[in-house]
Amino acid sequence: MVKSPHSTDISNADKIITTALAYGLTVTVNTAADHTLTRQTVRISIPVPTAHSGTDLGRAIAGNVVEMFWTKNSTKGSRGRLQGATRWSVSGHRKLRTLRAAADSVRDLGHDSNRYAREAAPLPEDVVDAMHAVFVDGHQVHPGIPAAHVRTIVSSRRFRGWLVHQDNDGTIVSDDRRYVPLLTCPGR
Repeated sequence: MVKSPHSTDISNADKIITTALAYGLTVTVNTAADHTLTRQTVRISIPVPTAHSGTDLGRAIAGNVVEMFWTKNSTKGSRGRLQGATRWSVSGHRKLRTLRAAADSVRDLGHDSNRYAREAAPLPEDVVDAMHAVFVDGHQVHPGIPAAHVRTIVSSRRFRGWLVHQDNDGTIVSDDRRYVPLLTCPGR
């Protein structure tokens, strides 16, 4: 069985990481081990929506981080322990004294992430009124779908708080999918 890059082998940490990944948050796990002790730093942050990148709000979003420090003895049957956790923001930081406070802070980051994604997402009315070619990972998979279908996709992703944005040329970008409008008028 292949170990996940986001796994710590500490059940409480892995539950928090699973919650963060469910919200679409960015998770990094750094591990340092010696003969008797494994130290892991788990850093959870909000991905900055494309519409906010390079702005003051984007820098404030990127500054919201929960950082947790876990240790686990290398002897068989040992349990992991939360040594410390901190919630960082651009205005300061706050120590999280309990495991529940750390889990609640990650959940709050998830709610904030969904709100920022929803605010930055295009509205269904912003979709170009034309057929759209669908590209997945740079390869065209469908020659054309109606604008109404793309509007439904934008609406549902916006409602869920998932990341979706619109390029200047009208292309809707969602994860690895691109919905490119097929304009019949080349000057448009």
